[in-house]
Amino acid sequence: MTIENIIKERRSIRKYIDKKVTFDKIGKIIEAGIYAPSSGNIQNWSFIIVRDTQKKEEIAAASLKQYWMTTAYAYIIICNNTQKIEKLYGNHGKIYSTQNCALAAENMMLMAESLGLSTCFVGAFDHNAISRILKLPSTIIPEIILTLGYGDEKPIKTSRDPIEKVTFFEEYGKKMVDDFSFWPLQKFEKDIKDLREKHSKKVSEFYKKIKK
Repeated sequence: MTIENIIKERRSIRKYIDKKVTFDKIGKIIEAGIYAPSSGNIQNWSFIIVRDTQKKEEIAAASLKQYWMTTAYAYIIICNNTQKIEKLYGNHGKIYSTQNCALAAENMMLMAESLGLSTCFVGAFDHNAISRILKLPSTIIPEIILTLGYGDEKPIKTSRDPIEKVTFFEEYGKKMVDDFSFWPLQKFEKDIKDLREKHSKKVSEFYKKIKK
């Protein structure tokens, strides 16, 4: 499976089968997170693997009562050492540290997909409750919960906005581009077809005039 396929096939899964995920796969997923980029290479993240049934239920309850989470084999909670990064970046450090954790999460979700596993990014939860459940020190905050396991639902093929709709050049709203080849050719197939038909019609009309 190519990286392009992995990116396009990944979906958020909220139902899992009762099947163990081996530690070697979990290890590869954590390692993928470790290799994410971070501001100043500060690596302000840490990862907590949760498999205990009761603890999973408590975390699900603290996550706006999203009890579907408990069907996952494990949770990976990505924690954020904000103090570590704020020493370098001051007030901006909070934003940077959150961005770093999100980058790690994306790496981990893509690695899970490549291993035949499913995930879901959970960002809505009671931070104080999760900190209490996981016994986090005051300098460490929970940032993201990833559910992990073997999916038990068919992913919904959600649509994506076309590249030409969301991409601009030099400034917001500017869609002009000199290099026509920038866009994937398939985006212009209809235009090309219409152009050919238009010219074919003109050629036919020209020959009719000649024959007359």
